[in-house]
Amino acid sequence: MKKITVLGAGGMAGHVISSYLSETGKYQVQNISHHLKLAPGWLTADVERPGEITARLAEFGPDTVVNCTGVLVKESEQNPGMAAYVNGYFPHFLERLANETKFRLVHFSTDCVFSGDKGAYKETDARDGKGFYAQSKAMGEVI
Repeated sequence: MKKITVLGAGGMAGHVISSYLSETGKYQVQNISHHLKLAPGWLTADVERPGEITARLAEFGPDTVVNCTGVLVKESEQNPGMAAYVNGYFPHFLERLANETKFRLVHFSTDCVFSGDKGAYKETDARDGKGFYAQSKAMGEVI
């Protein structure tokens, strides 16, 4: 059975993805959230402490890590340092860890990296989003 870790499992996207994967019965799912334990067996870890994340992943040995962590719009504007770290740096930390330990990384971005001024954007278009949230998410895009 494939092992999948969902980081940010307590958030909106993470919770839905975790629920879906668990309900298929095809995967062993490890749920990690910042502070919420929504079900027995859920773990907590602080993404601002990379050693905690590395240890949790090493213990479980996932085949795939789904990154649903993020600092949302309002908090990004109020705390740009945290947004730069969580939205911008952390995905690249996970990419490096994935390359070292050989798990597949699935990282979710947001359409907010685009301003909407042009319309009909493609993934290859320049990220022209406005505000710190958009900028921090654009920094964290993993190709």
